[in-house]
Amino acid sequence: MKESFYEKLFKLIEMNIKNIKEITIESNPNVTYEWLKEIKNFGINRISFGVQSFNEKKLKFLNRNHSPIQAVKSIENAKKAGFENINLDLIYATAQDNKKLLENDLNTAFKLPLTHISAYSLTIEEGTKWEGDYSKRKEDEELEIWFINKI
Repeated sequence: MKESFYEKLFKLIEMNIKNIKEITIESNPNVTYEWLKEIKNFGINRISFGVQSFNEKKLKFLNRNHSPIQAVKSIENAKKAGFENINLDLIYATAQDNKKLLENDLNTAFKLPLTHISAYSLTIEEGTKWEGDYSKRKEDEELEIWFINKI
């Protein structure tokens, strides 16, 4: 969403958020530094990026519209724009996953100025594009436990 949307929104709700300690926004990890600076000015003090992975092939598999480089740059720019509380989401248990790929995702994430990492196991939900297609998910309990313990 453009900055102007948030400007209008925050004017509408400003009386209701005067004493709020944390305001979080979720974002795709392909935003500009300028956008980050603008939304920071509205009082947003926590940002969460839907990175999912730093692996190009896995991002394509997940139909994500950002690259690994864009994800890293967005997180670095969020820090530069003044965000102290930065989160990213990772997804695991996809058909693409193996120990090396997941370890690379974690190693990349751990090098970034993050305060939190959220990790989600891929679930195949009714009413979604992948409904009933369990080939998209990897059932590997050992790999999932290994990944969770690494975080």
